[in-house]
Amino acid sequence: MKKIAVINKYNSLNQNQKMFYGDTALGTNLNSLMPRFKSAVEKLGCLVFSPENFFAASCADLVIFIDPPGDDTRHFWDITKLGIPTILIEAELPNWLSSELIDFESDLTLTYRSREFTRNAEYFSPYCIETDNRPDHLFSPVSARPEGFSLLATNHYRNFSGELYSYRREFATFLTVEHPELFSLGGLGWERASLKSLGRTENKLEFLRRRQFNICVENCHTQPGYVTEKLLECIYAGAIPIYYSDGHDAGLIPDDLYINAADFESPKMIFHYCMGLSEREREELVARGWQWLSSSDAVMFQVNHQAELLVAKVDQLLKTTLPDHKEMMRN
Repeated sequence: MKKIAVINKYNSLNQNQKMFYGDTALGTNLNSLMPRFKSAVEKLGCLVFSPENFFAASCADLVIFIDPPGDDTRHFWDITKLGIPTILIEAELPNWLSSELIDFESDLTLTYRSREFTRNAEYFSPYCIETDNRPDHLFSPVSARPEGFSLLATNHYRNFSGELYSYRREFATFLTVEHPELFSLGGLGWERASLKSLGRTENKLEFLRRRQFNICVENCHTQPGYVTEKLLECIYAGAIPIYYSDGHDAGLIPDDLYINAADFESPKMIFHYCMGLSEREREELVARGWQWLSSSDAVMFQVNHQAELLVAKVDQLLKTTLPDHKEMMRN
């Protein structure tokens, strides 16, 4: 039986095999890709596990890294020196990675980055969503929800070109000061901006349903191909997305599915534009979003497709590199 170890940059997801038991109902942020991958690849006769130490990882026939090892997983770095075949899945921005780890070498890299910026010719998004079993209540009219805006994100302070953390703070501050009755703020770290948040949510889907509009801008707008769970979750939940795009999504997302914050000079202007939308216009935005997300046009963000792609890559790599690895270990 071939053994496949999966190591996440965030060690909390490696503990107790946590990454394999995610929320498949909402299914983003790697919470459904890994359970689906584990189920599929085990049908090929493989054992899939998340190692909690270097020795366990060194016993694997193939190691999958979700981003290069971070500060609390640095002890896994030397796995690459053992000759074990490795796959690197790029999920985070390079700005999030330690500078000495950015040039992490692997046998195969699966990435969201645009083709001209990578040696890969295939788009791979670890941020994918389950679209087959969307709950019926999410198809209810958006007008049935309370008026207003929601924002669910961790507030970080990171200074690099193209960051959008400061833009989220600007939007959250405006709504908190000017229209608190129309605003629900969730996530950690907002006390640093003197803003009151509802904190960590145990049910992201229900939070996103609290309001008609959801501010779902990315962490950055200058990395081509970088599309995370934020927009996908908003569409899945049936809210109207307020997204920020000046081309970083590399044409992956149709521009008629969301209100583009990049087209407005300030959050105040966006607020008045949103409040001026008719009920019909709001319903059309929501309908277009779900029609796209559940269609073949959005297959790169659907968990079935991405899990199948990852299984195929694993199967191919095991067949082509495993014999060489075993011969090297015998020598």
